[in-house]
Amino acid sequence: MRINVKKFVFVGVKKDRNLFFARAQKMGHFQFIHKSDRDYVVPEDVVQMRRVLKILKPHSLEKQVLLHPSEMPKVISQICTLHDTIEKLSDEAAGLRSELIKIEPLGMFDIREVKELSQKTGLCFQFFFMKHDKIKQEELPSELIYISHWYDFNYYLYIGEKPFVHPYFTEIMVKQPLAAVKKELFAVAADLKKHEQELRGMTRFFSSIERYLVSRLNAVNLEFAYGDVDVWLKGEIFSIEAYVPKNKVKYLRNLCVDLGIDYAEVATSKSETLPTYLENKGAAKIGEDLVKIYDTPSVEDKDPSLWVLCAFALFFGMIISDAAYGFIFLAASLFFYFKVRRGKPVLRRISKLALLLSSSTILWGILIATYFSIQISPENPISKPSILLYLVEKKLDFQIRHKDEMYEFWIKEFPHLKETNSPVDFIKKGKVINGDEARFVIMEETSDSILMEISLVVGILHLILSFCRNIYRNLASVAWIFVIIGGFLFFPKIVEANIFVEYVFGMRAPLMYLWGQWLLYGGLIGMFAISIVQSGFAGLLAVFKVIEVFADTLSYLRLYALGLASIVLASTCNEIAHMVGGGVQGAVVLLVGHSINISLGTMAGVIHGLRLNFLEWYHHSFEGGGKLFNPLRLLTY
Repeated sequence: MRINVKKFVFVGVKKDRNLFFARAQKMGHFQFIHKSDRDYVVPEDVVQMRRVLKILKPHSLEKQVLLHPSEMPKVISQICTLHDTIEKLSDEAAGLRSELIKIEPLGMFDIREVKELSQKTGLCFQFFFMKHDKIKQEELPSELIYISHWYDFNYYLYIGEKPFVHPYFTEIMVKQPLAAVKKELFAVAADLKKHEQELRGMTRFFSSIERYLVSRLNAVNLEFAYGDVDVWLKGEIFSIEAYVPKNKVKYLRNLCVDLGIDYAEVATSKSETLPTYLENKGAAKIGEDLVKIYDTPSVEDKDPSLWVLCAFALFFGMIISDAAYGFIFLAASLFFYFKVRRGKPVLRRISKLALLLSSSTILWGILIATYFSIQISPENPISKPSILLYLVEKKLDFQIRHKDEMYEFWIKEFPHLKETNSPVDFIKKGKVINGDEARFVIMEETSDSILMEISLVVGILHLILSFCRNIYRNLASVAWIFVIIGGFLFFPKIVEANIFVEYVFGMRAPLMYLWGQWLLYGGLIGMFAISIVQSGFAGLLAVFKVIEVFADTLSYLRLYALGLASIVLASTCNEIAHMVGGGVQGAVVLLVGHSINISLGTMAGVIHGLRLNFLEWYHHSFEGGGKLFNPLRLLTY
């Protein structure tokens, strides 16, 4: 829920200033307005502590030891020095390993002896390597002596009066003997291991450093707030302004009680950007975390947190489209939930989000009867809860009664169905036998078309909800709702398709088309009229909005496309496992294939599930660009 903020001015005496700000920080309800010419400068010790925590975090923490604040600077300096030394040694070891790889194929020799021999004889001694199939053996210069073959390269020694240069050969510059490089690398590796062990030992101070950092940040924030006051009467009186959420105004009395400080509400200017204060609990708080990923609502926006959460859960389930995958997600989510149930609040909310997404995936998978994309007979009890099977039967019943083009197509494919009038028999008998497997073709094809329609309907309802939330700001949203509904009812006439309004609710097509036309054209006329009244001739530019709404509506077909891709990939894994003969090989194929599918599906579910909220849905009900309410508060460890 978004709560409006009010602006207050505080005026008080100098002696009560510190206690006033300390109380405000402890309450955490007031955002003091700082001067625009002041920059928040982070002290060097805070920067160093943040760096140290970042250095220690990747390592497994040892048993924590309480560190006295007076020892903190020394320990922090020691950790930074250790880290810099480790980085330097790591770079040195990498350079030595590179040198080792370069000269090891040349064998054991002392480069100093080679240089001495070169000086005595006046001959050039050079080492080269070349890809072994670059030139033929007979084309090799006679001055080259073959040394060894390493991976895909041949290594050579050249001895001659003049330096050897050839476009196919790369010279190797040997700086020190192989034995010396190995010895030095061994010493560096031992030194590196020693310092890494010392650094791991320093992880015992992680909690102490983290606690001290929090206390320092609280002190820095408090000191920064002191600098925002205006002083009067030679510094004896101070004043400062602050934003206060409407439901926190009641705490002002407790803030100023027993202090020589008074306060009063003041008006805000039109050019002033007020902070956005969101206050949510439970599921809405999880949605708030999602909303903040993309943008902060403006002070004119309604809080979309709960709406985004519910829509995201639905979209995620539709994209994964598999109840068995949902149970795998649920098992992982439960493990994570119990792992962090006493951890930080944000981790607990993430675990609850994972449980919600898992439940949504399971529910949607049950409704469409998909389990690892294994084809299930319509007679199987698992298919009974499937709403998809119910819609398939309703649609086939409609096609049988009206003898439409789709019915004629199925009769042509399965002539034995000509005397069948039952949609259930239509499904059972409309199958293809392939070995010991039966593929219910009619049910599959009809299910695909219905899933596409469901995705479109879900998108339409989602957009209508967005326009409904925007009516208080723009009356044209009502007209747009009529346009969307009208387009949905009239569009089937153009593509010659049947929609659920006909085969589920029994509405006759001519009447549906007529209503669609009235709503579509009436909505467009109303939309242009309202836009012109509100914006003058610039309202005619609303014609571009028609294209935007149409594109946004079709964008929801990605729910169908991604869900179908997940189902097809899982089905393909099952077929490959069957082709390799099952057993261990089949199990490996299933494990790898379904793991890849789950990973891809999860990424698609998160990215596109949020995208449909943040782009398509936000287009019509969300202004954004807000500045998050950031009060002076005590940071906790």
